[in-house]
Amino acid sequence: MGKRTREKNKKTEWFLFGLLIIAYIVVSFFHEPWFDEAQSWQIARCASFKDILFEIPHYEAHPPLWHLFLTFFAKTGVPYELGLSIASGIAVVASGWLILFKSPFPKLVRYLLPFHYFLFYQYGVVSRPYGLMGLVFLLLAMNFKKKNDSPWIFVLLLAIECLLSAYGIVLAGGIAFAWILEICQSKNWKLLKITFWKDIRVLLLGLLLILALFLVYDISPREDTVIGFAKIGQKILPCFLYTFLMALPDCSILNIIKSEGILRYVEIGVADAILGCVIGILLLSAIVLFSSREKLKYFAFPYVFFACFSAYVYFATHHVGIAFLFILFWLWINWEDENRGYLWNKFKTKIRMSEADVKKIRLLGIGAGYLLVIVPVIWTILSSFMDIQKPYFYSRDTAEFLLENHLEELNILCEWSGSVLSGDDENVFYDMNTNVMKTAVTLAPYFERNPFYNFNMGAKNAAYVKFSIPTTEENREVVGTWAAKGKPDVIVGMVNPELLFGEEVKKADYAVVYKMRPVQFAIWKGQPASNVFAVNYVYMRKDLVEQYGLATLGESPID
Repeated sequence: MGKRTREKNKKTEWFLFGLLIIAYIVVSFFHEPWFDEAQSWQIARCASFKDILFEIPHYEAHPPLWHLFLTFFAKTGVPYELGLSIASGIAVVASGWLILFKSPFPKLVRYLLPFHYFLFYQYGVVSRPYGLMGLVFLLLAMNFKKKNDSPWIFVLLLAIECLLSAYGIVLAGGIAFAWILEICQSKNWKLLKITFWKDIRVLLLGLLLILALFLVYDISPREDTVIGFAKIGQKILPCFLYTFLMALPDCSILNIIKSEGILRYVEIGVADAILGCVIGILLLSAIVLFSSREKLKYFAFPYVFFACFSAYVYFATHHVGIAFLFILFWLWINWEDENRGYLWNKFKTKIRMSEADVKKIRLLGIGAGYLLVIVPVIWTILSSFMDIQKPYFYSRDTAEFLLENHLEELNILCEWSGSVLSGDDENVFYDMNTNVMKTAVTLAPYFERNPFYNFNMGAKNAAYVKFSIPTTEENREVVGTWAAKGKPDVIVGMVNPELLFGEEVKKADYAVVYKMRPVQFAIWKGQPASNVFAVNYVYMRKDLVEQYGLATLGESPID
């Protein structure tokens, strides 16, 4: 077949590839970044390479590669939203190209997969490191057959997976474990022979292990880390039921968890749990039956490692898509194996199943497989239209209001964790955290410098949240330092001024000049997430309102 004929046969693929690029550009243009996206950008923009590599991972529970990748854009002056879109777009477009032109799947599956909810929207439009994880899993699958001939490429890709996420460490470890078992089997388990240890594959996997151990240390939470694994092992049984059984249907066809949150704190309905477990068992059974004899271990070890880690250590609900990314890797390598369906072939022969029954089951399986791909594409379409029609987050509009009215030149106080507590509470400085200022970090990327005098003391080079827990005395001292800067001109968010100034500053001194649009905290599978973000406000001293040509919207209490 000539080159021109091959290109003609790929016209549908090229059309869909172009559609993928256009769709991503359009939806990303309308998408307003939220806290997770802003925090990563600000770390890349403000932090030193030393801190990104060795300090921040202890507080973010993330290896450093995503932040390092963003530095190419953040530290070179690329505008915030454009830089995020380009960074995530690289993964979306490259993954789409690999699936359309290189993957072994049936045509309809190849045509739909680039628009999968987790590949396109949740880990693409919403800028996260997991989009790059998906790209690396596809590259791992493409290089799987050559892993013994060119092991350094495969090990390098496993190392990149480790550098992107804690889940990458776990899943790459499971793949490496399956591979080392395969190597041992090929050597007849003669592990004491010097030839085994001289094998380049063993040496490279040894280096990968050293990297993984370093990264485990690098992301291990400090004693004062806010996020992380403070309640490790809590509710492990229901969490394990979810990560082992329910995660598969939840990332492909069901909507079991309907809101953003930490798994151990999420309540799953009884009906959703039963349905999820039943479909999860069916999917796991199909995977085992469909697998080749050699590829089953490349599913079993990584998946069990992932389920155990997620249940026992840490799992946020948006991480469920990582299970899909891994399954995509396994499906690719298994599809290329001519001996796939090893157990199914034995089973149907043993029970002497008729050809008619085999055909019916095959058609049922094909239909179910297409459904598992079509439903997430519907989620993508619904989520994309919702993101275009409604604000995903209040960040862009609020920043534009502050900039258009030149309010960044004033003393702006921003809310923090505990900023609405009562000043009469004797435990007030114990219950608050002056380091955690999510509204501030969400708005800061739109400004040339940190606009909030109380956000990391206004330091330009530290305009990101430090997830450390200050002592009661440190909170008291910080609040005292903020108060010493004088009466704020503008207050962004909900703050009780009595915490800083006692009776010297009254709530009645301020008027509302801007209402942050009430928006959903997130879009999840084409629907507004359950935890809706409450209305918030920008307040200004009444004696400055007329000077800046603003209108008051009332005197909603600052509390």
